[in-house]
Amino acid sequence: MKELNGFLYKRMLENGLALLANDENRINALNVFPVPDGDTGTNMRLTLEGGINNMPEDESLSAAAKGLSRGMLLGARGNSGVILSQLFKGQYLYFKDKECVDAFGFAEALEQGYKTAYNAVIHPAEGTILTVAREGIHLIKSYINYSTSLRELLIALIKQMELSLANTPNLLPVLKDAGVIDSGGAGLVLIYKGMLKYLDNEIVKRNDVVVVKASAATSKNRFDFDENSDLIYGYCTEFILQLQTKKVDVNNFDINQFIHYLESKGDSVVCFKDDTRVKVHVHTFTPGDILNEAQKYGEFISLKIDNMSIQNNEMKNEEKKKNIVTIAVANGSGVINEFKSFGCDVVINGGDKFNTSSQEFIMAIKANPADDYIIFPNNKNIILAAKQAKEILGNDNIHIIETKSVAECYFGLQMTALDDTDIKIDEHLENIKEGIDGVNTLLITRAIRKSFVDGIEINGGDYMAILDGKIIKTSLNRDDLVLEALKLVPEIDEKAIISIFTGKNISEEEIEELNNKINEDYDYIETGIIDGKQDIYDFIIGIN
Repeated sequence: MKELNGFLYKRMLENGLALLANDENRINALNVFPVPDGDTGTNMRLTLEGGINNMPEDESLSAAAKGLSRGMLLGARGNSGVILSQLFKGQYLYFKDKECVDAFGFAEALEQGYKTAYNAVIHPAEGTILTVAREGIHLIKSYINYSTSLRELLIALIKQMELSLANTPNLLPVLKDAGVIDSGGAGLVLIYKGMLKYLDNEIVKRNDVVVVKASAATSKNRFDFDENSDLIYGYCTEFILQLQTKKVDVNNFDINQFIHYLESKGDSVVCFKDDTRVKVHVHTFTPGDILNEAQKYGEFISLKIDNMSIQNNEMKNEEKKKNIVTIAVANGSGVINEFKSFGCDVVINGGDKFNTSSQEFIMAIKANPADDYIIFPNNKNIILAAKQAKEILGNDNIHIIETKSVAECYFGLQMTALDDTDIKIDEHLENIKEGIDGVNTLLITRAIRKSFVDGIEINGGDYMAILDGKIIKTSLNRDDLVLEALKLVPEIDEKAIISIFTGKNISEEEIEELNNKINEDYDYIETGIIDGKQDIYDFIIGIN
């Protein structure tokens, strides 16, 4: 096979996605930390899945790559997902004016991909997916010429990527300590292996995968339409119709006659034919009639119907938009309620177990009009997704506080609750950063597998104490571990507050007993207990 077009690109990627999805659990198991905190395989699978679902059925490589890149950028989850989306964004930047490419052109796109990804990461580390992507193409590019086939390119690429992947523990000590290779790099290799399998006529059958949707919890009900409401403004109806030869003469479809029909059913009509597709926008009280008429000629590629009474209410809300909207990511109903009690406008239900995507941040921003936005990602794996949302929206008034835990966010939100409502955004941000400065986060959770991290041997079932992102101690006794770990907090004698978010499986008796022991050891520190009901961590402890 000499040329890569849009159709082939999509089929190859679908095969790569299937291979990745089938091996998702193995990729997840390569995570260095033995904690299920937004696993790499799941993040990469969801990110690529979002991109492929957004790809058109188009022979043009440019059109296919554009849809893929856009879908991946919006759906990127976790650091691995964001970096993967940047790798394919780079490919699109090379493909964007091309109908098809040969193997030499695909090699150029792969090179553009890793360069784009490196530029997107502020402090790129070697021994990661970035290294595997870069070395994979960099070390074979000189052997690619205009007679090389796509299959030959992928065989050479995968071979070099596997060598690079095997070497990642030598570049990143934390991988060597844990006895694993880089999980992101391993996922990337699977994608390209699946693409190669398609060229070898081996279609990968995908196993069933259950996808859990994260949701946004807001402090207000946007859908101001109930059983007593009147439909005053009708429905804003938009769709893309793929004309079908079995239903109509596609080439001679009378677009003017269809426009005349739309005008008889509504107003604000925008309708035009783009090759074999028809794009429609109309305001109507009877969208069902229009959909039935349209379906006489084809099938829907996309479809959106909005109640304009709700849209009108949102326009009124726009006029009353807030000066500042705060957006935080959290898991656990208790944590979410606590954040909202401090005036947090939007809490996205996600975080450790299910990394929040760029699209979820974008949806939260668009649904809550404001002059400025403050985002608390509360997880190191979500910071890049928040930054990517800001880049997509191109809004300089989105301010990202790079919090890595809900404990940091908790102290930052307390400062927002104390702020004067007329305070300027720069002072507001300064107060938040002051509230977070010096906060230590101690996490207590149970190891799900045997591992060796940060010089500590960990057995499955051990309780682990993670202080500011580093595992410091393990034990079979949870309460004893908390007390021993607190002794290792830097400058604990100078701290004033210990705030403890308790997980969903912690009994009241254990909480009371642990709180009494902490008060005995640190009678000069104020202790607060919040019933967080979070999933993964038994205790999230903020020390300030």
